Amino acid sequence: MMKKIKLLMLMALALFLFGCRTELSDSSETNISQSDYRKTVKLKEALAFKNYLTEAKSNPSQVYSKNADSFSALSDESTVTVIVQNNVTSYSTVIKHLDRSSDVLVYSIDNENKSIGFTAKYTPEDRTKNYQIDNFTGTVEFTSMDGRPMGVKEFSNGAPLADKVAMSKNSMNKAGCSFSIRLIEVECNGEHHSPSQIAQCTASQKPYYIVEITEVCSGGGQPPKGFPNMGTYDGGGSSTGGGTTNEMSIQDSFNYMLGEAGLPELTADEYTYIQNNQYIGGQLLSYFYNNLNQNNSQFLHWSINYFKNYADPNISPNAAYKQFQNWFLEEPISGSLQNELFEDWADPTRVKPTTKFKNHSKLNGIYNKIKTASNFNQILKNFMPEGAVTHLIFDIDSVVKPDSQAETSEPVNYWIKITFNKNKDWANIPKVVISGTFMHELIHAEILRQLLVVANTNGSINEATLLDYAKNHKHIELFNAYVKAKTNDSDFQHQYMAQKYVTTIAAFLKQVYGNKYTDVEYKTVVWMSSLKGTKAWNLLPQSEKDLYMNTFNTNYWLWEL
Repeated sequence: MMKKIKLLMLMALALFLFGCRTELSDSSETNISQSDYRKTVKLKEALAFKNYLTEAKSNPSQVYSKNADSFSALSDESTVTVIVQNNVTSYSTVIKHLDRSSDVLVYSIDNENKSIGFTAKYTPEDRTKNYQIDNFTGTVEFTSMDGRPMGVKEFSNGAPLADKVAMSKNSMNKAGCSFSIRLIEVECNGEHHSPSQIAQCTASQKPYYIVEITEVCSGGGQPPKGFPNMGTYDGGGSSTGGGTTNEMSIQDSFNYMLGEAGLPELTADEYTYIQNNQYIGGQLLSYFYNNLNQNNSQFLHWSINYFKNYADPNISPNAAYKQFQNWFLEEPISGSLQNELFEDWADPTRVKPTTKFKNHSKLNGIYNKIKTASNFNQILKNFMPEGAVTHLIFDIDSVVKPDSQAETSEPVNYWIKITFNKNKDWANIPKVVISGTFMHELIHAEILRQLLVVANTNGSINEATLLDYAKNHKHIELFNAYVKAKTNDSDFQHQYMAQKYVTTIAAFLKQVYGNKYTDVEYKTVVWMSSLKGTKAWNLLPQSEKDLYMNTFNTNYWLWEL
């Protein structure tokens, strides 16, 4: 059976955009009365609330760890709002965090001593702003004190947005019961309906929302514990002063956070960068606020310097951070791998790796082996900062052609990305074949770099400009091949590569592996890696083609994995 628990969440001034309508309620629920009694006290005076918190601290197994962490921020002088309505007394207090989020901690108890504790976590969309509840934009996540999700609501400028999935179920407790929620907007009392008149309301008349929480037990069972039929909290913006703002600047929040952890504060340059790039600073602060330790403090400083030195000024801060997130935060690294990452990005002679690439021991190990080979570096030097038009990066992800080991993407915002297929069984691919793939993809990148040099539009290849240039420079082999192909796809590049680079790739493999394999085996690796079927391949004598195919079929599983 269902047991409905109506929890009144008082968000002072939260109806600025709505006046005093009841937007989300059923018609039978439009005449909900305002609170009977409201006041603010110190925590030391709210004995029922203080006793509840003391008991919760002494029973950590019954309290969600993140909720328990919030208790440490409370003192006897903390401001508590007490609201009484329909025989339910609710106590609430706001706990602010350096990352610009806030937790509202709520405890409600009725005249039958039924009670419930939960938190409402406010996470702003833009962490550079100091929001109040009445203009809050972001998400509010409701969580019971034992950690069960109650639901998430999205707000825009104080207005609750429609749920993407109505009455969605959340995780169940051991009894098989789960929560879902919906918002009900409550009217003001009297005639003070408009935003300009809202200040004329008395404390007990301020508008708020009901969060109706429905507890559903699997199999139609009875919820194991009774709850009060409502709970309220003062979200801020009223005379209590309990808002969700954080007046400390983002750059100072960094230093406070680092100082509290006993870690080095921002350098003067880092401080200035965050001061001048608040969006990036807010996103980094949010990430490291919940992930700060000695190892991550080094990564924090490196991250700021990454944005200083590598972030593309031609794209939005949001796009720049999403790119950073994809490259470095999806698979965090630590220890020696993190130090390797720092070295790779600091050394202009190396390809820049993502953390996903560094985390792949086989691919990363092979790259560490081949990166000093002269033939590899002969091409790689074209991507060095001195006069380079583009950067080169290694990643691991999905690729367009599922059978491919890797693919090289056309430049975007001056970055050419070589992506290794995350779905390949790399453990069972010989190292010499993978080494050949590295060089093969590096040559793809070099071809794209040469095309970008003559047809660059904001770090991407302008196809119209390229074709026009190529037609006027057909005496250059690359552009002659492009004019004939009239497309910059992988087939055109493979045709060109087969004509120009087979010997180069084979020589590179011999530089890396010496006499471990024969010259025929090295050429076999080159031809059988996407160059079979090109015009240059078809021009080979049949006996030579048979030799390479037979060598591949016979020796593949004899090569070192």
